[in-house]
Amino acid sequence: DDEARVYGELGRKINGIRQDSFDDFWECALEGVDFRAVRNNAELTHWLRTLSKGAGARDYATHVRDDCMSQLQLIAPQLGQLIVPPDLQADVATLQRAATQLQTHLSSWLTCLDQGEAGCDQAARKPALDGISRSWFDFQTAHAAINKTLKLRLEKR
Repeated sequence: DDEARVYGELGRKINGIRQDSFDDFWECALEGVDFRAVRNNAELTHWLRTLSKGAGARDYATHVRDDCMSQLQLIAPQLGQLIVPPDLQADVATLQRAATQLQTHLSSWLTCLDQGEAGCDQAARKPALDGISRSWFDFQTAHAAINKTLKLRLEKR
């Protein structure tokens, strides 16, 4: 059936984008941490603070910027190329917006890390970290909603 084929293909593409870009980014950025075990914003913030602590902050910022960010930059354009049925358009738009906001907040945070503790202390880093966590959560939530809708559509067939 055409509808099942459309929803199945869309699911494969969206889940592929998540795995190849979102998950790959976090695997890179949270190097040495089981990023799949991160369950909430507080845990994510904890790991980001831990990995960017002290004298290693600038090196960590360079690592994320040079080795990881390119994965995130792929998400919004790839999602924008999809033909999305009306019942999934809002969730895909949320996914795309969350990916874009995540890049923005990460860039701000990395710029702050480049300045070191003297130029950008923990309090100054907090808004960007909060934005990263919120964007991460919004992406996760939208992705789960998309998969729930896809599953319901495919089970009807």
